[in-house]
Amino acid sequence: MNKKLDIHNFWRSNIFIILVFAVASVLSSIIMIHSKFVLVGSDMFFHWQRIYELRDSILNGNIFDMVAVNKFNQTGTAVMSLYPKFNLLPITLLSLVVSNIIKLYYIDFILRNFVSLLIAYFASYCFNKNKKVSSLFAISYVLSTMVLNSAVLNYDIGMSSAMIFLPLVLFGFFELICKNHWVEISLGISAIIMSHVLSAIIAIIFIILLVVFNIKTILKRNVLFAATKAFILTVLISSAFWIPFLILSVSNHISMPPAPATISGVDFNSLISDIFNNNVSTSITITAFIGLILGIINYSKLTLLSRQIFWISILFLVVCSDFFPWNILSDTFIKATLQFTFRFYIIPQMLLCYVFAECSIKLCNNYKKNIIVFVGIICGIICIQMVGQKQIVANNINNQELLKPYSGEYNIVIKSKKEINNLVNGWRPGLIDYYPKNSVSKYDVINNHFATYGNHKNIRLGLLGNGKFIFTSKKSIKKLSLPFLSYNGIDYQVKLDGKTVKGYPNKNVLMTINNVHKGKHRVQIIVHKTKAEIASYILSLIGLLILLGVILKNFLKKRKI
Repeated sequence: MNKKLDIHNFWRSNIFIILVFAVASVLSSIIMIHSKFVLVGSDMFFHWQRIYELRDSILNGNIFDMVAVNKFNQTGTAVMSLYPKFNLLPITLLSLVVSNIIKLYYIDFILRNFVSLLIAYFASYCFNKNKKVSSLFAISYVLSTMVLNSAVLNYDIGMSSAMIFLPLVLFGFFELICKNHWVEISLGISAIIMSHVLSAIIAIIFIILLVVFNIKTILKRNVLFAATKAFILTVLISSAFWIPFLILSVSNHISMPPAPATISGVDFNSLISDIFNNNVSTSITITAFIGLILGIINYSKLTLLSRQIFWISILFLVVCSDFFPWNILSDTFIKATLQFTFRFYIIPQMLLCYVFAECSIKLCNNYKKNIIVFVGIICGIICIQMVGQKQIVANNINNQELLKPYSGEYNIVIKSKKEINNLVNGWRPGLIDYYPKNSVSKYDVINNHFATYGNHKNIRLGLLGNGKFIFTSKKSIKKLSLPFLSYNGIDYQVKLDGKTVKGYPNKNVLMTINNVHKGKHRVQIIVHKTKAEIASYILSLIGLLILLGVILKNFLKKRKI
């Protein structure tokens, strides 16, 4: 009897659910792994240069450089500070021990899905105390073609990272208004801010809508006090990003990513086609659509908070569609900021997956063999995701932009720093996003490693990494502008042949030095941390320590109970 009880408790335990998540995470990429190639997604050039910039910085002892002194053609671009980078740390650290880029790619994808499943499950379970609803929500939300689209087809690390933490925002808000718990929502929004700016804006809009639906509760003194603590903690934790970001944005005229010609909603026919054909796209998935139908049918049985979830999801679906007057907003700053309206789909995808899970479990409970139905639904969701993997492989197997070894073991192996540089820098010559606007006209000169002097005369520089260059001058030069961007608000030190010299920006915001003599030279540009940057890290550390302290305090309190 005791053995039967132990087995029954194991099957119902969180440990068993975690094991299921581990298996599901492996299955979430199994077909792509079997294909033995990595799809070069549209943003992969950009993000892997950032990953290896962080990697080289760590190896050189310069953690969190504000500018790129290794990758992006060693141009000194401030993309490393103007675009969140902290979500890159796990794969960056993993790259130090996994040299094979294809294995690294898929290990990272599996681990990201596993962590995402855990966060979605425990965020939901801490609120509703229902393991079936929470596990079904986690599986349906994480193992979806939307995640495949953002993480594989587009390789949008920012948005796919933000999706990992969105459940913390949703259920953290409910914990805030129902139990005065403020840690979860603070952790969720902080992590999203440190992952993707646009997703953070969308998450804040989502929170504002939740506040509107629950304004009476929010204005209660104890809830308002808890919300204030959450806000302060979020500001502290995320300060490592937003303080350097603000300094660079205010001090410089930055060239931001180009906006599309127009901004418009998603065509209804395209949305329905993507849903029912299980296309790997930006749209909501078939599981979320079923959640929408079940929400309509079972609306009277939904809890008050679930009804809020349902109506907010409807609102976001309308905003994403052609019914919303995007044409009026097309000539405003919103076009340049948002770029694509489908970004909003991450909210209804999450909300409707929860409605799907809640309604499905209620329906399952009406059957005697409810566990069989429950397992069947989970297996069905996993199979749907695997069909999405098969679609990616089938549609891209002959794409010339693939890293694809066709026989034997994986044959793209990173063995040395030189091979890393050849692979990452060889993908794309560079980007003008996040350059100072005055430097954009010198794009070709910068990315082809030419130092300039006089009347458009050039000297080709060799890149040594870590801000080091070598070149040979055939004559003495009064002023030499290096192919390295110089931003206001950053503390630079320039060394010429081992001696510190004065470096300053020219009219094209390129680092310039004076009195370069004839012969071979070695230049190094060192980026020192400013007081404001150091303060931002200290504030983030304080925030993290407060967070850990509160979590530990709550854990010990539960143990005593």
